Amino acid sequence: MKLAVATALVVATVALPSLANSTGKTSSSGKNGPNATCVQCHLGAIAPELTIEGIGGTELTAGQSVIFTVKVKSNEPSTAGRFAGFNAATSSAGTFVAATGSGTKAQSGEATHSAKKALVNGEATFELNLTDLQPGDHTLFVAINDANGNSRDGAGDNTAATTVAFTVAGEGEGEGEGEGEGEGEGEGPAEEGGCGGSGASSAAGLMAAFGLTLRRRRR
Repeated sequence: MKLAVATALVVATVALPSLANSTGKTSSSGKNGPNATCVQCHLGAIAPELTIEGIGGTELTAGQSVIFTVKVKSNEPSTAGRFAGFNAATSSAGTFVAATGSGTKAQSGEATHSAKKALVNGEATFELNLTDLQPGDHTLFVAINDANGNSRDGAGDNTAATTVAFTVAGEGEGEGEGEGEGEGEGEGPAEEGGCGGSGASSAAGLMAAFGLTLRRRRR
């Protein structure tokens, strides 16, 4: 009887982490190091495709929000009964907020799945909302899991991870650029005498003509 109780306790202890991962997991995005991803526990050899759209290469401004997607595509020969999960984190770029019906949740300053999502035609997509963006250069860390759904870590679960660099401009940056350019060009008081040096030339010509006339009369 004592042996049976001990065995049950061991099984329960091993199963708890896997059950918890089906409703999300943090600190596995790669933010804490290249090996701190889902690959710590899920050891499959057929890596899934990870696609991130809507962030990176997009103009972002401090204080605003950005909605982007994380797409998981399995490369397993058969994807029936398989599920997807993910973990995302940033370098203090903003605050994750779970969108209604997105299958995600915010936890410990990161984003993760709220429940494992069944693959449809071998794919699953999660929509993420990052709010209150902070100015500066940032990095998004994302790790995904293409799992076989048997609630066990191991070789049947395939993982992938990536990073995306993006920049958030400060509020008001770029405004006013070019203002004042060209102002004053060609302005300023004209030279005395009207048309610059042409006035002096005209006066000299008149004086010369007047002198010539006087000489002729004297003759």
